[in-house]
Amino acid sequence: ASDKALTAEKEAAKAEIDDLPGLSNEAKAELKDQIDDAENSTEIADVFNEVEERALAEAKDDAKAVVDKAANNELSPERKAAHKAAIENASNLEEITEIVKEAEQEIFRNYQAYGKDQIDKLDDANLSPEQKAKLAAEIERATTIDEIERILDKADTEASDKALTAEKEAAKAEI
Repeated sequence: ASDKALTAEKEAAKAEIDDLPGLSNEAKAELKDQIDDAENSTEIADVFNEVEERALAEAKDDAKAVVDKAANNELSPERKAAHKAAIENASNLEEITEIVKEAEQEIFRNYQAYGKDQIDKLDDANLSPEQKAKLAAEIERATTIDEIERILDKADTEASDKALTAEKEAAKAEI
C-alpha cells in the first residue's frame, strides 16, 4: 500500500476510534498513538482487535455486576452462577446484552412473586382478602421493581394504619 493509502487508512481508523463508546479520552489517545505507529493494515487491524477484546471484557464485567447486585429473593445463588457462566462464555456484545436482559426479566419476575408473597403474609385483621387481592393485582401490573416497592410500602402503611386504629379502639373499649 502506498504511503497515501496507509495515511488515509490511519485517519479513518482514528475517526472510528473517536466514535467508540465507553472509552476514556486517555484510552482513545493511546489507541490513536498505536494507529499512528502502525506500519501496515494488519497492525491497524490488530489495534481494533485489541479494542474489541477490551470492550468485550468490560461488558462482561459490567454484566456480571448486574447479576451480582440482585438480592437472593430476586435471583438465587444458583441462577446467579448460571447467568455469570453464560456471560463469561459469551463471544460478543449482543450475546451479553441478551443474557443481561434475560437476567433482568428473571429478577423482575422473582421480585413480583416475592411482592405478592409479602402481601399475602400481611395479617387478615389488618388487610382484607379483597384489599390483598387488589394490591397483588397492582404488583402483577407493575413494570419496575421500584413500582413494586411502592406498592409494598403502601400495603405496609395501610396494614399499620388499620392495626393502629384497632389498638386505639381496643384501648377506648378498656377505658
